[in-house]
Amino acid sequence: MARATLYGPNGKPLASSAWDASSHARRARHWRPSTAHINALAAFELDTVRVRANDELRRNPWAKKALEAFTANVIGTGIRPKVNADSDALEREIMDAFEEWLEECDADGTSDYYGLQALVCRTFSKGGDCFTRFRPRRPEDGLSVPLQLQLLAAEMCDPWKNEARADGTLIKAGIEFNGFGQRRAYWMFRSHPGELVRPIANGMQSVPVPADQILHTFQVLEPGQVRGVPGLATVLGLLHEIREVDDASLARAKIQNLYATFETIPASDATSALDDGEEATDEDDVPEVTAEGGSHVLLPPGHDVKFSTPPAGDWQYEGWIRTKLRAAAAGSNVTYEQITCDGSQLNFSSIRAMVNQLRRELEQIQRNVMVHQWCRPGWVEWFEYAVLSGRIQLPRGVKLRTLLRALWQPPGWEYVEPEKDVKAAVARVRAGISSRTRECAKLGIDIEQLDREIAAERAREALLELVFDSNPSSDQDGAARAAALGPSEKADEKTGDGTGGGQQEKEAA
Repeated sequence: MARATLYGPNGKPLASSAWDASSHARRARHWRPSTAHINALAAFELDTVRVRANDELRRNPWAKKALEAFTANVIGTGIRPKVNADSDALEREIMDAFEEWLEECDADGTSDYYGLQALVCRTFSKGGDCFTRFRPRRPEDGLSVPLQLQLLAAEMCDPWKNEARADGTLIKAGIEFNGFGQRRAYWMFRSHPGELVRPIANGMQSVPVPADQILHTFQVLEPGQVRGVPGLATVLGLLHEIREVDDASLARAKIQNLYATFETIPASDATSALDDGEEATDEDDVPEVTAEGGSHVLLPPGHDVKFSTPPAGDWQYEGWIRTKLRAAAAGSNVTYEQITCDGSQLNFSSIRAMVNQLRRELEQIQRNVMVHQWCRPGWVEWFEYAVLSGRIQLPRGVKLRTLLRALWQPPGWEYVEPEKDVKAAVARVRAGISSRTRECAKLGIDIEQLDREIAAERAREALLELVFDSNPSSDQDGAARAAALGPSEKADEKTGDGTGGGQQEKEAA
């Protein structure tokens, strides 16, 4: 690429660039980034990134831990729906139907609905994309709602399918768009390209699947992006080098442990000291010995052993690997402590600042990726099947649009300092700047379910005459006095019979 020359107001060339990023000086001479759009990279380069990411996840413990920590932070035990119905009875009917279906929604039969959420998050983080296909079922299959979900990895969508047709149709990295830029189909393989056994007929030929049968989940990084980028793409090379350096450090420690002694004897003692055939020798009758820790080797006359002494330098393995793992954690949307399980350098202030920032970043992924791309459209599809199959009976005049817009509650975050955080939450509610609903939502608690549980506990405590400190409305003084009295004394106190009651009546008289 030809270098651009910039001229100043005096008509003379500027001596240097305004920014280092635009400089063509010696330090930036080899900085030649690609100008390709992310869709072009998705079609021709991301396939290699996915293969290498899978390899590191199988071999690198830090890569595996980063993926697991990211999935746990985003999904936890599940992002749960909450329907906004006009009546409690209808809301309960809808949620009962959904809770029954979530146990049988997986087409592979290995997870429930929330397990699929975790698998979706893990899949698009590892490979950049996750495809979910709606699988309608027959009534005789015995499902509560005749619909199941089948998850497909990123490799199932043909990245080499790129085409521009005369009717305005475009196919980019396996995704077909109509003339208005709307997704029309996904070109999918019939089986995974790396599968051991494939269908005999057209096993590696991609076929179009209508877009209304597919949920495509990926993190959008640029406008116009059609395929996702693996979450470890920016740190994958670094994680690979960390593993290699760690292996080299381990090999170095093993070599240093191979301490052996070598003895050179004079020619006069060679016959008595060395027996023919005792050791394997080469063509020059030099013993071929593999040094082992603590071994002592006799050498023939005239032979000696020299060892090279490479410079050790000021190599600090622990400090180096800690620094590099911090960079790897930053590029993986997890914390250093999560990727290494090392909390030796944490304090409450750093934990709070770290957790607050991490929450903001993860909430974007929860809302913009999981909820918008997977939970909401999946809920609409399930709701339509539930109504059409008769599992949910809608009364007349119900607002269908409201029922289709379920609220999704991500998993809550535990308090960093429970005592202080609870007091702060109580103060916010009392000051009128928050509500119990909001404070419970921060913990991932459904306020209505919580209130029903509390009401049920209060009713059971009253029925069984139980008193706990958790119920401030109970008469704890009276309960303590009643617990100190025997059964007959309780009866006397209530009816006035017995010694205690008679004495009270006399005093009253």
